[in-house]
Amino acid sequence: MEVDKDAGFKEKLKTHIEKLANPNQENDFLESLECLNALLISSNFNQIREVSKQLDLDNLFRQFNAANEEVFSDSFISVISMFMEAQLGDEVLIKHFDIVLEGLYSPNVIVVDLWLKNIVKPVFVNEAQLKSITNSKINLIPLLRAVIRLTPHISTMVANTAHDISVIASKACRQEFFSPINLEELNHLKTLKKPDLKVDPDVLKIRIYTLVVDISCCSQLLLDLMKANGFLTEITDEFSHKMSDDPLVALNMTKLMTDLASQPHGLEFLRTSTSIFTSIAKRIKEFKMDDAFDSLLIPGLINFFVRVAEFDLDYFSQYPIVIERILTFIEKGTKNPEFFILGIDSIAYVCKKNEGKLFLSKYFERILKQIARIIEVGNTEMKGRVMIALNGIMEVKGADPGDQANKLTETWYRYLDAVGCGISKFMKIAQEPFPDLRLQALNFIRILANSVWGQQILANEPGFLEYILDRQTETNREGVDVKYEIIRDLVMSPFIRLSFTPESILRMRAYFNAGPIDSEMNVAFENA
Repeated sequence: MEVDKDAGFKEKLKTHIEKLANPNQENDFLESLECLNALLISSNFNQIREVSKQLDLDNLFRQFNAANEEVFSDSFISVISMFMEAQLGDEVLIKHFDIVLEGLYSPNVIVVDLWLKNIVKPVFVNEAQLKSITNSKINLIPLLRAVIRLTPHISTMVANTAHDISVIASKACRQEFFSPINLEELNHLKTLKKPDLKVDPDVLKIRIYTLVVDISCCSQLLLDLMKANGFLTEITDEFSHKMSDDPLVALNMTKLMTDLASQPHGLEFLRTSTSIFTSIAKRIKEFKMDDAFDSLLIPGLINFFVRVAEFDLDYFSQYPIVIERILTFIEKGTKNPEFFILGIDSIAYVCKKNEGKLFLSKYFERILKQIARIIEVGNTEMKGRVMIALNGIMEVKGADPGDQANKLTETWYRYLDAVGCGISKFMKIAQEPFPDLRLQALNFIRILANSVWGQQILANEPGFLEYILDRQTETNREGVDVKYEIIRDLVMSPFIRLSFTPESILRMRAYFNAGPIDSEMNVAFENA
């Protein structure tokens, strides 16, 4: 019975596919399309998959590639998509390679997008399918050439998919991707001009540069290949030039240089083979706050050095103008809040690592003075941003040889406390009706709870224990969770007995054992 059912289904599919692929008139095409779509929708995936393997779909796919735009209804796209997805991508690609290749050259965006999205990309992101293709008789070079040619496509979605495939192919099919034909194609893209070029020339330039950098970031070998073929050197030379006369392009290129510098082998290339560091430092030095283009560029330029400092803080020593510019932004924050946030976020990012804290310690009186001022008189948004940054600065993570970072943050806390921005201030903020500020104040308290000196400060703060054990103070889950983390960190600390009385420890332990929220509060949260 099941065999007869499949046979009948197959015959119906075959009949409608033949009519669709070879319509006698427009009505036949539309009628067959609707019937075929209804038939597929009413069937299960396994049935479609098994039957489609036995059908010759060449004519249907060719009809899809050549169809006029007016026939691209939702039903037509649905039918083609179901047949594409009914088989694995490698099966379709091997069986219909010439048709897939033809589709990638189609002027119709829908055709190109469906082949890329449903067949080509799934093959390249699936290791088993890609292995199947590379072990077949298929020549990947023309396929990759067709993909590379889509880099300047008018559809951003198509161009992005082509980019992703190219990056994967450069690693998995290196020989084919870097074949003379495909390198020539990549070089040819740079010469395209309107009317052949459908996107802005600067857009194409950034797409090509992004592809080159993303591939170079993958490994030392791929970087060397991009360098040997002149692509990478061209980008770095162009970058220095664009910073002076084309800030909009330079803005995108700064991000690319930052991405490249975020990889150890990329950073080494920029350091030894280019003058990028000198060029960026010079641009930072020449920065004018009232210049619109400078204001557009400066966040990316600062971020470049901040990201590089993750690998080697000595770059700040080699280019002291960077830190001085950051400090200037912080100290003149009242004039331009955006630059203040840029400065304080940069410091917080560097201080994520304990080495960054130690390196920047000599500047911290200047930094903390401004932080305390904003927390005292800033608006709610500025206070929130500054408190997030302060928490990043104060939190000690990872190995801390000699307890240096811990001692340093204690010194910083003492300074904050002396200028009225200590635990009493944060306890007050934690009880104000501003959820975002409350949460950051609680996070600050949590950071104190993770050090011996911080625990002593909390134990000596009037009202701290009563507040932290009061389950009624927080009205959102985030606040409840942070309070629980504070209790948990205190209870689990081996040093808690140095600061808190046995009675206080027992009360905190009872809170901890009961969980973040009691049963009544749990019902309230579920009903909220």
